Amino acid sequence: MKLKTTSELAFESFCEANHLSLSRISETANPTPDYILRINETNIFVEVKQIDKDENFSSTFGLRSPGSHIRSKINQARNQVREAAQNGNPTVLLIYNNLDPLQLFGTEPHDFLAAMYGDLTINITKENLVSSGVFHGRNQSFREDKNETFSAVGRLYRNQSGFAVHLYQNVYALAPISFSVLPSCIQFNCVEVVNA
Repeated sequence: MKLKTTSELAFESFCEANHLSLSRISETANPTPDYILRINETNIFVEVKQIDKDENFSSTFGLRSPGSHIRSKINQARNQVREAAQNGNPTVLLIYNNLDPLQLFGTEPHDFLAAMYGDLTINITKENLVSSGVFHGRNQSFREDKNETFSAVGRLYRNQSGFAVHLYQNVYALAPISFSVLPSCIQFNCVEVVNA
C-alpha cells in the first residue's frame, strides 16, 4: 500500500475536523484524482499536490517567479481530473506548501492568480509614458479552451486551529463549482472577467 503524502494527510485532517464526507479514490492504470468530496448532493473530485523542493528557497532569502510553483502543479494534475470534469463533475486542485515553514513561498494569493490568469502586467507607451493600467498578461494556465477541467485551484495550509482551504475560481471551467453551497470552512475567491 502506498504511503500517504503530507498533503493528503493534511486534507484528510481538514475534512475530518470539519465533518466533511470524503472518499479516497483507488488508483488505477489511468490517471485519477485522489478524493471525492461530497457536499450536499454534489461530488467534487479533488487532487492534492504538495511543494517539497525549490533550489531557490532558503529560510532567509528566496527568488522566484510569481505563480511558477502553482503553474507546475496545474500541469502535473490536469490529466488526473480530466475525465471527472468531462463527465460534468466539479474538480479542485489543492496545493500544500511542504517546503516553507511559513507556508508562503510560492503559495501566496498573488501566486494563485498569476498562475491561473497570467502575470500582472502594465503596458507603458514610450512616446508619452501613458500606462494601460494593471492587467493579467502572459503565462496564464487558464483561458477559454485551455485547462477548463479545473473548477478551482486552492491552497491547503496549516493555521492556528488546524488546516484550512482557500479556493480560487476558474471562470473557464467545464463544470463550475456552486460556491454558494460550500460550507463556511472552505474560503474562496470568485473571479470577475472584464472584457476590454
